[in-house]
Amino acid sequence: GTDDIWYGFLNSLGESATNAVFRNVTFTGFARSAIFAETGDVDGLVCEDCKFLANGTARNSEYRTVQFAVGAKTAFRACEFTGNYSVYKTSFSAEGNTNEFSNCAFDANSGLVLNFTFACETNVFDVTNCVFTRNYASGTAILYIDSTRHCPVSRMSDCAISGTRTEGACVFVN
Repeated sequence: GTDDIWYGFLNSLGESATNAVFRNVTFTGFARSAIFAETGDVDGLVCEDCKFLANGTARNSEYRTVQFAVGAKTAFRACEFTGNYSVYKTSFSAEGNTNEFSNCAFDANSGLVLNFTFACETNVFDVTNCVFTRNYASGTAILYIDSTRHCPVSRMSDCAISGTRTEGACVFVN
């Protein structure tokens, strides 16, 4: 069951979280975020073969299962995201950040599943070989890219989207 602890991994002291690696870790039932960086850059966070299950139990629109408020260079490889409320958001990134999702599965999540809101032109978001099934977005989209702030290089390749319900679009580029 869930015990509704607010955060699994939290960086909120204005310092950088550098080269944090999670392998074969299961994050379950966090009320706000499994991984959250409120201040300070996240440089080199890698999650491999991790599971994010039923996070965001508080259903608060201000928090995502994984959220970076300042900037992030992240990689999620062969991870499973199931039953979460709003999976990922990064915004206000510093120059040259990369956000990678490869060989990941997104199933039965609600809210914005992937939300990339960038503030500079040199950032990259790359989603490759991912599967999106039975996700539901009550609003904008399953995958949201804010290009009003000079959208970075954006790649989505070899992915499958099925069984998705949304009141907007599956992929939305603003």
